[in-house]
Amino acid sequence: MKIAIALLLYNRPAHCQEVIESLIDNNVDDVYAFLDFSEKQEVKQNQEEIISLINQHSDKLNITLYKHKESKGLKKSVIYALDTLFAKGYDGVILLEDDCVLRDEAYEFFQKTLTDYKDIKSVRSVCGYLPPNIPFQVSQNSDLLLMSRFSTWGWATWADRWNDYEIEVGKVLEKFEEAKIDINLIAPDLYRLANSEKYLKGQVDVWSIPWSLVHYLTGTTVIYPKQTLIDNIGLDGSGRNCVYSEDYTHNEKKENKFEFNKNVLPQYNIINESLLKNFMLEKSYQIYPNF
Repeated sequence: MKIAIALLLYNRPAHCQEVIESLIDNNVDDVYAFLDFSEKQEVKQNQEEIISLINQHSDKLNITLYKHKESKGLKKSVIYALDTLFAKGYDGVILLEDDCVLRDEAYEFFQKTLTDYKDIKSVRSVCGYLPPNIPFQVSQNSDLLLMSRFSTWGWATWADRWNDYEIEVGKVLEKFEEAKIDINLIAPDLYRLANSEKYLKGQVDVWSIPWSLVHYLTGTTVIYPKQTLIDNIGLDGSGRNCVYSEDYTHNEKKENKFEFNKNVLPQYNIINESLLKNFMLEKSYQIYPNF
């Protein structure tokens, strides 16, 4: 199975440095990086530093760099990266933003889950980040979690599943109405975001809401590790969409030891779904402050 890693870059060389080092520590050989365009001189200076960092690590990590010639923003950058790599013939793509630092075993986790569950169409995504201090229930026969809720911070999917992405959230909402599914009951924070006037008018650069919703619409699921394998270092006030917050930060480093059994799909546990739902209902204002 052919798996690619897409790394989205823009304006944060210090964050980029940590992510690149985490890729090297995970024994990754090749990465496709996508650098968005800006007219701002301060951003251009930071981007020169980012390119320098890429060159400095070229002996340990082969990075194929795509430099956009016009500003795309996050939504178009995500779509472009995935469409480009799937068009190259990759079966699965792991997508990282410039603040998603891989912990030990993260790359192995993505590789194994993408390979083992490729033909299980009920699984739509693989996500590496879990919030801290939530007592998720792990089943006895698997070190993985199975939920409906999607997370953008270090994730992966397959080419055939990505074909279902719909950029227009209004069309997705119409399908929920036709299916008589109440989004507000299953994911109140997504209901708020999807119905935001700013979002519907295209004034907020967020790509993930339609993709998150399609999991619920189609009854497909997300595989997670039993504990986070991604540290988000971007909640320091430097991001374009997030405010400063420590609520998503893992202060303790745990040893991640996973047993993978490709013949066993982790059990769906409504308790885990409820725990994540309640967390996002309370905290999502910090990562979507512009709605």
